[in-house]
Amino acid sequence: MAYVNHYWINERGEEASLISNKMKLAGGGSAQNWLTYDYAYCGFSGYADGFRIEISTDCGTTWDSIYGASGADLQTTGYVNSPWYPTCGSWETDSLDLTSFGYNGDTIMVGFVAINDYGNRFFMDNVNINGQNIIIGLDDEITEFNTSIYPNPTKGIFNIRTDANTMKVEVYSTLGRLVANEFIQGGLQQIDLSKQPKGVYFLKLMHKGTIEQRKLVVQ
Repeated sequence: MAYVNHYWINERGEEASLISNKMKLAGGGSAQNWLTYDYAYCGFSGYADGFRIEISTDCGTTWDSIYGASGADLQTTGYVNSPWYPTCGSWETDSLDLTSFGYNGDTIMVGFVAINDYGNRFFMDNVNINGQNIIIGLDDEITEFNTSIYPNPTKGIFNIRTDANTMKVEVYSTLGRLVANEFIQGGLQQIDLSKQPKGVYFLKLMHKGTIEQRKLVVQ
């Protein structure tokens, strides 16, 4: 988890950045590259801290902004005029379709920018990019399967796209109850959780002895 303590920082207009490693996104006409993250912010009455997400395709030399919000548009709960920590109910999940912004097969870096207005603390957690996953060097061999889950958050119906020829998917509630069990062939499967309660679910993705776990939010 990362956070910026705007409550104690009176540097209005100043920015602080958290920058990712380089990542190789999936490419091609069927590519789906999604950035998802959890965040929490309460604000302080009369002040409006901001948050921006930027993408660089040239190792950080230049940056393009793909998202920005501040003040009430950023809040996940009501104003708190004292030092604040989020509770379970004050977190929200957001997702951005990087492919729709024109990033397809690119090697990118992602910048998360906090903009100070002397308000209150901003928190961010569970950052994930579904593409070809984080790479340390461009020549590293990628051995694990690549999977995109979208849309996330979802109203209940979502898609799983993978480059694995077969994959077993199990979906669990936060209480550990198995609510869906699917077998994917052909790289694409739609799963319907619309009859399940709203909340957070965990997906267990299994392929040839490799297991990945992802989080899904049903709104």
